[in-house]
Amino acid sequence: MVDPSAPEKPLPEAWNYWMYDSYREEVDRDTREIDDPAFHSHSERADFDEWSRKSFWTADEATALSFGKSPEQVNLTTVGYVSSGQSLFAQYYESLGDLILTAQSKGDLNEPMHPAHYIAWCEREGISFPDDLAEKVSEYERGMAELVAELREKVTSLQDRVDDLTREKREQLYKIDTLRSSPPREERPKSAAAKAKERISLLKLVLGMAIGGYGYNPSALRNKATQDIVGDFRSTQSHA
Repeated sequence: MVDPSAPEKPLPEAWNYWMYDSYREEVDRDTREIDDPAFHSHSERADFDEWSRKSFWTADEATALSFGKSPEQVNLTTVGYVSSGQSLFAQYYESLGDLILTAQSKGDLNEPMHPAHYIAWCEREGISFPDDLAEKVSEYERGMAELVAELREKVTSLQDRVDDLTREKREQLYKIDTLRSSPPREERPKSAAAKAKERISLLKLVLGMAIGGYGYNPSALRNKATQDIVGDFRSTQSHA
């Protein structure tokens, strides 16, 4: 157990991201109680792939992730079961949590926080953060930025097409309205030459029918076909 009369030994300067093995021997020599091994088991490690894709982290999640721990397994509740006076890890966890809450109260951090913003804050404050997780967050951010840029380009292209179709629609509607409002075109009267030409064409048509249908002979002085044509015409008129 810790000797109450022993002077407090300052914590290592670096945050305890994964320092358990490095300070363990020193703790043993001081006869101070070792951290709960559960805090440093592989089952407590965070899934960096999963957490790098989160849109936001809460203060407690950011604290756990700063130590490479799974927020589901290591959090204020589980750490609270261990006295900070008996665990270096608990001291680090509570200290970092207090720093984050203070930064949020000052407006330096939001709640919840965007992962990239939190990592940038850690860099400014000199707080260690898992390099692997920071890199995965950066990769995810780049991928999202490229996706957003691609989607914006597609949206712009579609908007341009919509604008073209809208303009074309307006032009066609204008043409329709113009045609509807224009007065009807009057037919021009035919000239005497045009009328004479039509009359000659009609007479040729009638002559052709008489010759072919009734045996009319244009050279004969008298034609029986003439009576036949007149008779058929009168018969047709009587049935009309």
